[in-house]
Amino acid sequence: MNKKRLITIILFVLIIFIGILSINFIIPTKITTTDETIKKITIFSGNTGNQAIITDQQEIQNIATKLNDIRFLKTGVSIGYMGYSLNITYYGHNDKEIKNFIVNSEDMVRYRGFFYAPQNTSLDYEYLVNLVDN
Repeated sequence: MNKKRLITIILFVLIIFIGILSINFIIPTKITTTDETIKKITIFSGNTGNQAIITDQQEIQNIATKLNDIRFLKTGVSIGYMGYSLNITYYGHNDKEIKNFIVNSEDMVRYRGFFYAPQNTSLDYEYLVNLVDN
């Protein structure tokens, strides 16, 4: 009887854990932050080694708005993957890092150990690449 109860409890905990993990992968999320707190954006190209430092508030607002309008869905774990196309970092007051994420393509973002895919629209990847290359 005691062994049976222990197995039931373990199965219950396992089912709850799997349910929470599954919900985490099906709920869309936003990975960016509000543009009012951003004072500087750096975009570093892992392909060319070029870097853009954006401090113009109009340009910051444009970039943040484009990214804030996108809902992302987790598609997998990114731990152990190396290399990237664009490394984007938002900075606030006193050059304090607010957020850092990687854009690999118009349909793939890496953030906090997970891959994300845009759901409601695609990323304007070419716009971000042109900011670095010009």
